[in-house]
Amino acid sequence: MHNRFVRSRTKLSIACVFFIVGVLFAGMRWRRHLAPDVHTHRQTRLLLNTVVELIINSADEAQAQKAMEAAFAEIQRIEVLMSRDKEGSQIRLINQYAGQKAVQVSDEVKEVLERSLMYARQTDGLFDIRIGPLVELWGIGTEHEQIPLRGAIDSAIAHISTLQIAIRPNGEVFLDDPHGSLDIGGIAKGYSVDRAIEVLKQHGITRALLNAGGDIRCIGAKAEGSPWRIGVKHPRDEGILAVIELQDMAVATSGDYERFFLQENLRYHHLLDPRNGFPARGCRSVTIVASTTAQADAMATAVFIMGPQHGLEFIEAQGDIEGMIVDADGKIVSSSGFSFQPNAGQGQRASGFDQTPAAGK
Repeated sequence: MHNRFVRSRTKLSIACVFFIVGVLFAGMRWRRHLAPDVHTHRQTRLLLNTVVELIINSADEAQAQKAMEAAFAEIQRIEVLMSRDKEGSQIRLINQYAGQKAVQVSDEVKEVLERSLMYARQTDGLFDIRIGPLVELWGIGTEHEQIPLRGAIDSAIAHISTLQIAIRPNGEVFLDDPHGSLDIGGIAKGYSVDRAIEVLKQHGITRALLNAGGDIRCIGAKAEGSPWRIGVKHPRDEGILAVIELQDMAVATSGDYERFFLQENLRYHHLLDPRNGFPARGCRSVTIVASTTAQADAMATAVFIMGPQHGLEFIEAQGDIEGMIVDADGKIVSSSGFSFQPNAGQGQRASGFDQTPAAGK
């Protein structure tokens, strides 16, 4: 059966959910718009299994370089703490000792777990970090991706639905089921971006944009005062679907086109519905704008699983997020406060932009 699968594209070869489309004018025309002596400093690193790009507008090159190094170091630190697989990961230890003993965790891991449980309550359980058994069973994006047997899916759902996560005041975390496991992939990358942004602020940075494979957050505006322009990837074609403008905000997208395989013309992707154990079918992509990347990350995942009608109703009922949904037929719907510019050349490659796409969520 495996030879009928179309393998999932790797994170470095796929088109990303987002890419920065701030239009940079060439030569002296661009420089006239910048504040005096302000320069654009840009670096990329391979972290979080994707390409992470940081752009800082600053007149102080030494300050900018120091801030960049500190921000990348913070992302790397959070990645080690929260990975499912890396040596030294506290999430890995929690899963390893499920049903056996509690694990002492850092303040950051405790915060992410508590926030995840809050988002679970807010979304009626559709954002669920207990989904680890299903993630392992499907193996999407790995060498052993498969359509599991119905009995195996039902067993995984039973462990997910009954798993209790105990977070103690002293920072100990205990899972009561030895067959249970956590997967915080739907929030950890966004949280790492937020932590890096705080580090940049601590270093005196007032204008910056950080893009971790489509999880994006910015500080202030660009150097000439205009908002950062972000392109939303078309979920089926090369190029961008729409452009949004951000200032001191965050944005993230969940889509069915990053990690998936095809069998008999059906797309099996990594956004699993904890209610039935299968990939959610109602959407192609969901884009959420929020004040933090962790919130945008988690809400994009949950709304994708909700589907377009319930998802749009959910977004409108919240007071602190806005969103755009591309449904299974390619129709675009958006919340009342979501402002975007449709791309006139939908499905075509963007031109005139300063950055090529990076890997996405």
